[in-house]
Amino acid sequence: MPKKMIIIGGGLAGLAIGCYARMNDYETLILEQHTLPGGVCTSWKRSGYLLDGCIHFLMGAGKNDSLYKIYEELGLLREDP
Repeated sequence: MPKKMIIIGGGLAGLAIGCYARMNDYETLILEQHTLPGGVCTSWKRSGYLLDGCIHFLMGAGKNDSLYKIYEELGLLREDP
């Protein structure tokens, strides 16, 4: 029987857990109440302004920073031609 996991929440943590689960041969189902995944790592418009809730998550992407290994494992640091 395959290993299965249900993840509640499609924010950064839920998406990361989903990636790591798939990397370890789990079938995954991510449930998200919003229309888009990403949680606080998204942007939205309010009163004519664009609010970017993600830009501060780009900090810590240097090779000596604590989040670098996680970003690298999840493929978030690949260059997009």
